[in-house]
Amino acid sequence: MYLREKIDEKEMKKIIDDRIGIRAFTMMNILLIHGRQKPAGVLCIGAPMPKSQIRNPDQPHTFFRLEPETMTRLEAFFDKYEIHWIKKEAKSDDRRRTVRHPDGWIIYERERYDYFFGQDSDSATKLSTAEMGQEYGHALGFPRDAVDEFTGEIDENIDDWKTGEDWELYSWWKPAEDITSSQELSTRWMHFARKNYPQFASEFETYQRHLDEMNKHDL
Repeated sequence: MYLREKIDEKEMKKIIDDRIGIRAFTMMNILLIHGRQKPAGVLCIGAPMPKSQIRNPDQPHTFFRLEPETMTRLEAFFDKYEIHWIKKEAKSDDRRRTVRHPDGWIIYERERYDYFFGQDSDSATKLSTAEMGQEYGHALGFPRDAVDEFTGEIDENIDDWKTGEDWELYSWWKPAEDITSSQELSTRWMHFARKNYPQFASEFETYQRHLDEMNKHDL
C-alpha cells in the first residue's frame, strides 16, 4: 500500500477547529487523500462569530474576518504533506439564527474560503471546476455506479440504511440502494484508517456515532 510520510497526530490536532469548520471528518478526508484512497475533497472555512454579538435585524451588523494565521497554518500543513490545494473566496454569510435572548436575533456576515484539495494538482482542479451533481460526485471519487443513481436526497429514509455497520461511519452520503461498490469503498476507507491511524480512527468513529445519534433524535 502506497503511503507517503504519515501525518503527525499532534499536527492534525492543531488543524482541527470546529469553530471555523475544520472537523474530524475533514481530517479523515485529508488522510484518505494523502494516502491515495480518494482523489480530492473540499473544505469551507469561515470566521467564527462570538455568540455575544446580538443585533436587532434592523440594525447594522458586524462583518467577521478570518485571522490570516488560520489560513497560513492550514496551507503550510497541506504543503508539508504534499497535498495540492486551490483556494477560492466564497460568498459571505448573511444568516439569522434565533437565540435564547430577549433581543431576538444574531445577525452576522463572515469571511469564508473554499479549499479544494487533492492528491495531485489535476484532482484538485477537476473538483474546483466540477458542476454540482454527478460530475462533482465523480471528482470526489465516489463509485461511478452509485453516483449515477444518486438522487441528491441525502437524508431521506436515513434509517433504512443506517443499520449500525462500522463501514457506514465512513459513508458521508446516502449510498444508492443495494450498490455494493459504496459498501466496498467505505470498508476500504475504514481499513485504511484503522491500520494507518488507529487512534484517530477510533476517535473519528466515536464522533460519527455521536452525530448519528443526534441526527436520529432530530428526525
